[in-house]
Amino acid sequence: MLIQGSGVNTQSALIIGDFEITQESQYRSVLMTAKINNTNSYRKDVLFPHGYNIDTTNLLGDTRPGFLGAITDVDGNQIYGWYMQERLGTDNYFSLAHLMFQNYINMLRQNLINIDSSIYGLLTATDVMTFTDTDPAQISVTGKKYIIGSTTFDSQQNELIGTVLQVDNTHQEVTVTTVYDNGIGIGIAQNVHNGAGLSSAAACLFNTYTLTKYTEQFLPVVNDVVYNDIDLTLPFSGGTLWYKFFIPYFNTTRSYRINASGVITDVSTC
Repeated sequence: MLIQGSGVNTQSALIIGDFEITQESQYRSVLMTAKINNTNSYRKDVLFPHGYNIDTTNLLGDTRPGFLGAITDVDGNQIYGWYMQERLGTDNYFSLAHLMFQNYINMLRQNLINIDSSIYGLLTATDVMTFTDTDPAQISVTGKKYIIGSTTFDSQQNELIGTVLQVDNTHQEVTVTTVYDNGIGIGIAQNVHNGAGLSSAAACLFNTYTLTKYTEQFLPVVNDVVYNDIDLTLPFSGGTLWYKFFIPYFNTTRSYRINASGVITDVSTC
């Protein structure tokens, strides 16, 4: 409805009713990966839907995320400098998610062990347990702290038989790789050798990566498409040859056979 004024000091006004405004955040996902060393083969995938911050170097506030799962102060600014109380002043993290991720690393680098033991004292499932080791020549547990895993208690025989997880608050130094999918260009960059092989074994011999190609997934699989551009509009013509990729998000290498349409038809671990 348009309202028109009639005097010299009036002006037109536009009044609109019965409408809705919706906003869809381009911020879509975050992938955090870390690897202690090449001999650690255990893998833990965790879905943590809260506490990620926007990828930004603006650490002075006035950065207001607009996506589900963000944690902010009362003014809507995202919060930095997360830390564990016992490590106050030693280290802090860009987001709550990063702090939680680091603690998963600290826990998972410890040992799971099966123990047969007698029980002394009061015990609850939340207690930290210690053991007196009668056979330290094998794997010594003396002086170490554990929490209960899958465990059976026999109160009549005063026995514990089960699996416990070693715990401590020692910080595990590790490089964490964080990849933000902010919706600015939908392709995920992959490092590729500038050359092709007739077989997966031939491609795996390459050890330099000077090309950048793009995929929809962090770790491409068969039937995924490889593109030349970040907007995923120009498929890479692979000529049904094998190409070696370095996958930085998982710190691993793969060789992919890619056809003329950019489709991955086969994959091999190098």
